[in-house]
Amino acid sequence: LEYDPLPPQKTKFTDLCVMVLDKSGSMDLVRNDTIGGVNAFLDKQKEGGDDLLFTLITFNIRAETVMRVIPITDVPKFTRDNYVPAGGTALFDAIEYAVRETEYALVALDTKIKPTLVVVSDGEENSSKLSTELGGERALKHIRDLLKRKQEDGWTVVYLNSDDAGFSAGASMGFSPHNTYHYAAADMVGTFAVMASANNAHRTAVRDGTAVADGYFPTP
Repeated sequence: LEYDPLPPQKTKFTDLCVMVLDKSGSMDLVRNDTIGGVNAFLDKQKEGGDDLLFTLITFNIRAETVMRVIPITDVPKFTRDNYVPAGGTALFDAIEYAVRETEYALVALDTKIKPTLVVVSDGEENSSKLSTELGGERALKHIRDLLKRKQEDGWTVVYLNSDDAGFSAGASMGFSPHNTYHYAAADMVGTFAVMASANNAHRTAVRDGTAVADGYFPTP
């Protein structure tokens, strides 16, 4: 992969948000609401200042980078052309892909930003090559260990899931309960509104030097 260097004012960027968005077949029922929710999220991030970089990765049986490390003020609209749900949920593969993509970007861009990785999925892992190659339990441990290392490096890792077992599934992968959100699939716009508020609060904390990796969502 190749990256254009950041503009000369790169030191103004304080955070990188990497959204990993499920586009498996079940998401087709909420396709338009998901697109609208993502765009509303981006609008709120633009209102929150120009110090954010943004990456969008979508996944079904394979992961694909749709937007790569773009200054938030330059991020284009998310459209139906970008988002065509189909296929299974290779969640483990997508998380590993997103981590490796982000690691590479941080090195290529010569920045010490501590990114925020936000995974949004309406279901559980069912299609990853990692699971086929390693077996389900070993693949799960691989993801848990990977996310543990990234959190030790200062990353914030966040999981949004509409499955009833979302909190236990998130915990098994290494997501803190304070960074996990169970959403209603029928309210994607509301879900992204919650995430927008949480991310802007997190960005403010990063600027102030008060950010904590284990407290992305406000305590009820």
